[in-house]
Amino acid sequence: MALTSWCIWTETIGKNTIFKMNFIDTHAHLCKEYYPDCLDQVVQRAIDAAVDPIILPGVNAAGLDEIFESVDRFPGHIFPLVGLHPEEIRPD
Repeated sequence: MALTSWCIWTETIGKNTIFKMNFIDTHAHLCKEYYPDCLDQVVQRAIDAAVDPIILPGVNAAGLDEIFESVDRFPGHIFPLVGLHPEEIRPD
C-alpha cells in the first residue's frame, strides 16, 4: 500500500480532547492476484491500523469488477478510482 496522505482531527469526550490520526491510502493495488487467500483480512488489518479510506485505482477494464466487489464488501472504507493505465490504451 502507498500511504501518501493523512488526516488529523480531534474529538472531545467530556473534558478531554483526543487527537486522532488516520492514513489515507491513495493508491492501493489490493486484488486477488496479490492476495489470493487473504484479501479481506489484509483490508481489515489496514482499516484496524487506521489506514482508512483506501482508494483502489483501475488499471484496465478487466479489473474493474474486482474493484467494485471490494467497494461493496467494505462500504465507506474502499473507494474506486476508475481509469486506465497508459500502457493499457491501444491506438485503435
